[in-house]
Amino acid sequence: MLEHPETIVGDLPFDPMIGEGIPLASTGIPRTDRAHVEPATLLETRLAEIWTDLLEVHPIGRFDDFFELGGSSFLAIRLIDRIHQVFGAPLGIDALMSEPTLARIADRIEGSGRQVQIDRSVWISHDRERTRLFCLPGVGGLAAFTYRDIASHLEGRRSLVGLQMRGVDGREEPDDTIEKMAFTMLEEIRGIDPRGPYHLCGYSLGGTVAIEIARTMQNLGEEIGSLLLIDTHPPGFTGIHRRIWRGLKNRVHALRSSNEPAAGPGANPGLSVTDPSITSLADAGGLGRSIRRTLAITRTAAYRYRPERYRGDVDLVISSTDLPAGSSARNRFESKWAAMIDGRLNMHEVPMSHLDLVRSGSGRIAELVESNQSDPGGGS
Repeated sequence: MLEHPETIVGDLPFDPMIGEGIPLASTGIPRTDRAHVEPATLLETRLAEIWTDLLEVHPIGRFDDFFELGGSSFLAIRLIDRIHQVFGAPLGIDALMSEPTLARIADRIEGSGRQVQIDRSVWISHDRERTRLFCLPGVGGLAAFTYRDIASHLEGRRSLVGLQMRGVDGREEPDDTIEKMAFTMLEEIRGIDPRGPYHLCGYSLGGTVAIEIARTMQNLGEEIGSLLLIDTHPPGFTGIHRRIWRGLKNRVHALRSSNEPAAGPGANPGLSVTDPSITSLADAGGLGRSIRRTLAITRTAAYRYRPERYRGDVDLVISSTDLPAGSSARNRFESKWAAMIDGRLNMHEVPMSHLDLVRSGSGRIAELVESNQSDPGGGS
């Protein structure tokens, strides 16, 4: 039982959107070998100025890629907000992920309407005709950034669809229970694929929502093709989080080049909503503030969640760095999950930290996705 539900603790592993989302110190040198082509229009020139301000990179060319130049998920959120402020135009996360060059974003702005919003689902893969994997986000609420590296390993072989949490764009109230989150996302999934079998994947807190979606689908008579959880901790499991959270806070503070001291060995492992790594989302404008609010509501929902047993097989990726084999924490982790599942629990160790699993470990996770799914060449 958590003593302080007002604090974000290790029961709610962090979305790498925030863990890796604080910008690294810029070298001022574009990280690309692409030939430089000057912006061709006044709009492109103004957009390039915004990129320079956010990325601290100059010059910016027409065909430069926002992410290749050092753009992170945090900076992408700031970019979306700045485009709305300056041009009064929306830029969807799916558009930014699929066509992140200056020229294509300028085209989007030129032909856009006036309302910024985040779609409930985002196609992370370019190819939409392969076997679909529905991907659930971590506590930050945005799947597009979390799964982009995994999608790159599976391009042309699987179609990844990211589900976004209700409320991350500030236009709706966030769902305040895991059950409501699952139902919202289940409706979105069935709108894309009316029939199963359904393949689900959840990172961190997203795994909690994924297993609730799978359980609800089973009750509705739907077939679950596969269920993959990426370092999702069972509800109530708090044994290993002091080290995880200390590492996260040290990383965030280091990336911010802050004068504030990083968490030391005796520090409180909780990450308060007033911690600089969270309050920095306010720098991303209205969208960042909405994500921060969704994060607070989501972690409270996870704290209160009491799941029923799931009937079926589950593949679970584990950080062996954070949970070494044979440790008491690892034994309790496995026993808690085993008590929640009526089926095979397949454990897959990956020797890297929780935050690195969907980045450096993306190739290994892509292999697991392929081994769990057959691909008839389209749809589910």
